[in-house]
Amino acid sequence: MPKKLIIAVIIAILVVPAAIAQWPAATLSGWIEEGSGGRWSLGGAEGTLWNGNATLLAIEGSAGSGHWHAVQSLRWKLRWSDLWRGRLGYEATLEHGSVLVNVGIGGITLENLNTQLPASILGGLFSGPLGRYSWTGTLEAHAGSFQCRWNAYSCTGEIEIVWNNAGVTELSDGVLGSYRSRIVGEGQAVHFDLATLAGSLQIAGNGNVDAGGMSFTGQASAHGANADRLEAQLRILGRRGPSPGVYVLEYNGRVG
Repeated sequence: MPKKLIIAVIIAILVVPAAIAQWPAATLSGWIEEGSGGRWSLGGAEGTLWNGNATLLAIEGSAGSGHWHAVQSLRWKLRWSDLWRGRLGYEATLEHGSVLVNVGIGGITLENLNTQLPASILGGLFSGPLGRYSWTGTLEAHAGSFQCRWNAYSCTGEIEIVWNNAGVTELSDGVLGSYRSRIVGEGQAVHFDLATLAGSLQIAGNGNVDAGGMSFTGQASAHGANADRLEAQLRILGRRGPSPGVYVLEYNGRVG
């Protein structure tokens, strides 16, 4: 082997890993935006792809024409031991919570998810009127394991989300209640249900999310001091149900 070629190989062995180790954290911003359809991004990223921090951003309004708002600060650290398993494993820590993220050839997996997020992020997930509402309250998310594959709409696992002190500014001056949803991935379909824990707006139903969007069917009724105002909104959003004061709500639309 010529001397120059040997030197070139040695340089490559030494320099390439060093360059990869210094891969800037800002690279993640483009990946996240592309993977989320322009709904999520990172701001002020510092450090490297393997060990860094940034601010998690979510879009308000339509992707491409809305404006970004800060959700929470985020830190991540690569678990080098996972490289031997052919995947990238990250320990991610938010202001309120943490999650283990595993990225491999087959897809992405969330493990030991326990976090809190502002409900304002919901506005960026829906199309139509639901995407224009100002959502308030706090979302608590918990999951043992939830996995989705690349290049195919296929997820497995279960996530539980509790929406505490839920409110929609356009619908009421106060808190509507607290609600729980279980999201279950069963291959090509992701099913979810919605139940009321407490509050003036009683709502229950279930739906599905697939490559075409989201569908939901449920029933709702209003109680308490704001019942008249809430019922007026339910008449606009839904249709009369099987009994007085009960309204059927249906939604079919694109998600994120």
